[in-house]
Amino acid sequence: AEAVANGADRAGAIADALAALCDEDDFETRLHAAYGLLRRHDPRTEEAVRRLGPLFRPGYEHDHRLSAVVHWNRERESRSAAE
Repeated sequence: AEAVANGADRAGAIADALAALCDEDDFETRLHAAYGLLRRHDPRTEEAVRRLGPLFRPGYEHDHRLSAVVHWNRERESRSAAE
């Protein structure tokens, strides 16, 4: 999941594979999937972020993936509030 999430391949099959990982029990796997979808500007990002659960987790304070997800979520909420 990590290699695919960080990869440059934007093929639809890659995004589909990442979306399928959003149901995994392992938080780390779901985080890789959400981050990979976010990097690809995939419309399934919102659902992937929702499936992560709480975004503030011990041990992830400096994680670049979670930081990107939190930033994306704040931007989305700001756009919604402005409408």
